[in-house]
Amino acid sequence: QNCTGLTSITIPKSVTSIEYFAFQYCTGLTSVTIPKSVTSIGSGVFDSCDKLTEVLLEGGSKLTSGQLGVDASKIRTYWNEDNLTWTLTADGTMTISGEGAMKDYAYGSPATRKKDKVKKVVIEDGVTSIGTSAFQHCSSLTDISIPKSVTSIGNYAFYDCSSLTDITIPGSVTCIGENAFSWCSNLTSIEIPSSVTSIGDGAFSGTPWLTSKQNENPLVIVNGILIDGTACSGEVTIPNDVTSIGVSAFQNCTGLTSITIPKSVTS
Repeated sequence: QNCTGLTSITIPKSVTSIEYFAFQYCTGLTSVTIPKSVTSIGSGVFDSCDKLTEVLLEGGSKLTSGQLGVDASKIRTYWNEDNLTWTLTADGTMTISGEGAMKDYAYGSPATRKKDKVKKVVIEDGVTSIGTSAFQHCSSLTDISIPKSVTSIGNYAFYDCSSLTDITIPGSVTCIGENAFSWCSNLTSIEIPSSVTSIGDGAFSGTPWLTSKQNENPLVIVNGILIDGTACSGEVTIPNDVTSIGVSAFQNCTGLTSITIPKSVTS
């Protein structure tokens, strides 16, 4: 109380309760980080903390803006995931910061736990990969920023992100995993750089982008990789610039009668 020189505080995980008026009149306080271990909070804790712009609550916290006595717009939810920190603001912006690779998820990344609230994703420079299933089923996601530090996009990373309309993949990415963008039912524009040398099975299946490419040419080829030929029928000759044929590229092609594969194809 009355610590006017205090600007920020991180409460340790050993704390379970914050008592009445604990930070009242801390007029210089701008940021507070509260772990989910805190389950009880007294009234007036942040009374007259006029400069308080950010209250960070650990994911899983049961505290509400009403209990805290601060406007909901000031509350951020954070998750410490190994070397990376995920932070979600009230307006639906999920920011991922830190250094190194994002871990793979079977299900239950911070984004998928809040899948209906995540509208925008900002991955900061320093993050080197997007993990498996990191954003799957994030149906409200419309905007994502991927930095040049990212070199791979995992299996099922954006599976069923039905509000995503366009994606620009930076020139640092070399690998796009299995079903990475599959069933993004409104994804019409995808910028794939020449740096991408590996594209997993069904990476773009179920997208309007793939349908558009099939209408242009039944053989959908990206950077020498034949990723889809399921719209083919009759006699097919694969062009000489193709170096690999993707998994399931001609699956269920009942109308296909013959196929000619050039020597340029190595896998």
